[in-house]
Amino acid sequence: MGDTSEIFERAIKEHIGVIHALPSQRPVLERIAAEMCRTILNGRKILWRGKRHILCGHMLCGFVERFVCQEQLAEAEKVAR
Repeated sequence: MGDTSEIFERAIKEHIGVIHALPSQRPVLERIAAEMCRTILNGRKILWRGKRHILCGHMLCGFVERFVCQEQLAEAEKVAR
């Protein structure tokens, strides 16, 4: 295997570029998260596919834990008021 430093350097720069672009995409990501929360809270399913099925499942579990549970808690707090 040859020198991989250029490959890693390119990959790191690309990753950093994606991270820096995220704040500008926040409104879109929030709309997607809200729609996904509504879908799960309404008892429907989300099919989430990718190259690594285990990673997709892990990401979906993290999403549910972070957003759906928080949304359920917020709804419960509204009802309690």
